[in-house]
Amino acid sequence: MLTGAGRFINREYLAMSTFDRPLPEPLAILNELAADLCWSWNHGGDELWQQINSEVWDHTHNPVSVLQLTSDADLARLAGDPAFVAQLDSLVTARRHYLDGPAWYS
Repeated sequence: MLTGAGRFINREYLAMSTFDRPLPEPLAILNELAADLCWSWNHGGDELWQQINSEVWDHTHNPVSVLQLTSDADLARLAGDPAFVAQLDSLVTARRHYLDGPAWYS
């Protein structure tokens, strides 16, 4: 990705998480997803964030807030839900294809 000064920035750098809440292993990737600003314009993950904590999502539309304000018990329940974990895996795969795919400047 080009910056205004014409330098390249690694896409992984842009998605680095500054929020590291301990999460159950199947949900650990949520920290990285929450910090990825692509969700501000790509609403493919909205349903997932809503499932985690609909009250917080409806009020904030902020993935970091959703993770901060969701109980450990609710996160553990979701980590044990095969349908939720499959939906998360699908979102992660779609994001990976986006990040690894060709860009307009390629």
